[in-house]
Amino acid sequence: MKIFAIDTSMYSIFKKSVNQTIILTDNQHKEKAFAETFFGDIPAIAAFAVLHKFENDIRNFEIQLMTYCYNQIPR
Repeated sequence: MKIFAIDTSMYSIFKKSVNQTIILTDNQHKEKAFAETFFGDIPAIAAFAVLHKFENDIRNFEIQLMTYCYNQIPR
């Protein structure tokens, strides 16, 4: 992930969040297509809920990263 090139200590701090948010959805289900893995044979409203969860997880991760970076600025 390119974001961790900014500060290598970020990876150790955000390792758990990354695994839950991004790596889990990208790498764990290589044998199946992403759509089939998360949206196969579920109703449309359930698919909407899954997409909403992904969106919220990514937004929360972005906020955590921005807060960390902001707090690293010397005052």
